[in-house]
Amino acid sequence: MIGFRNLNAHVKGLINGSYPDIGQVFYMVDSNYRTAAQGWSNAQGTGPLDLFAAYGDGAETYVYYAPGTQPSGVTYATDRAAIQAMIDAQTDFRGDIGFFTPGAYSLATTALAFNVPNARYLGPPVANPKRSVVTLTDAIGDNAVSVDNVEFGFLRFVPLTAQNWFQIANGADGGYIHDSFYDADGITADTATEFIATAATTEEWLVERVTSFVDAAQGSFAALIGANWWKFSDCEFIVDGGTWASVITFLTTASQGCQVLGSRTVAAGASSLITNVFTGMAGANMLKVLDFRMDGTATPTAGNIETGFDATTGIELAECYITGDATTQGGLLIVLT
Repeated sequence: MIGFRNLNAHVKGLINGSYPDIGQVFYMVDSNYRTAAQGWSNAQGTGPLDLFAAYGDGAETYVYYAPGTQPSGVTYATDRAAIQAMIDAQTDFRGDIGFFTPGAYSLATTALAFNVPNARYLGPPVANPKRSVVTLTDAIGDNAVSVDNVEFGFLRFVPLTAQNWFQIANGADGGYIHDSFYDADGITADTATEFIATAATTEEWLVERVTSFVDAAQGSFAALIGANWWKFSDCEFIVDGGTWASVITFLTTASQGCQVLGSRTVAAGASSLITNVFTGMAGANMLKVLDFRMDGTATPTAGNIETGFDATTGIELAECYITGDATTQGGLLIVLT
């Protein structure tokens, strides 16, 4: 068993491997996830809330939970308030980690402001994004990323109808979302329900090993304005009901050099359709799609992988296939019409 006195170093070691790191780990604990009798605090000192005692003086700087009163005397009545306090305690550019212990956290009343450059927000590592043990449920919308190089990983994101989960500000570059699950299962259908939305020019974001699940006519997984050199890699976009109009949408011509690599769409329901996977505007060198696979029932026709692009310069496809359904052998090459 790892003692809590060594947990900070242990968590950083799991995440960073053998690399040195100067950042502090800030723990977020869901005190409603389990009862006290199940071990949040116990005589052995091994419960999550026992982190306070294990750290000793100043421990309240590093551990946050809601609802409840911290050892410092500060009370956080909501998950959102505790999470924002954790963010506000971080130091710019230090590589601090906001580590979410297993639980279900609700964000309401006021959107979160992710405003610490180089900060990282992570749950316990899992082998598959859908196995995340940390759920962040949005009840306000437009959680703001306003700085560079912010990282999110090993988290399950549940959206609010007609709201963006992330609202990324102009110039907030170099973000990283990975090994996470965007779960819109059962969310009321609305084409304004989106996972990622950008306000203006953003550059060099990497989204990889993210699974998305919708079962109704929702908005885009990513709705991008002025997206330069964004990369989506090894992502899975699942539709399990209704017609999904677009997975990744470019809302203006001011985008260039974006890539989608090694990803796929999956139609899990018989009536599930994706009208167009990629929706764009006529513009030079906007999007390159390599090794993209579509379930044969996910789109009405092979040509519907994209719409709106200038086919000669706006989008390039290479090694993209429809993988087949009950009526074909699969392997149909997708080409621009």
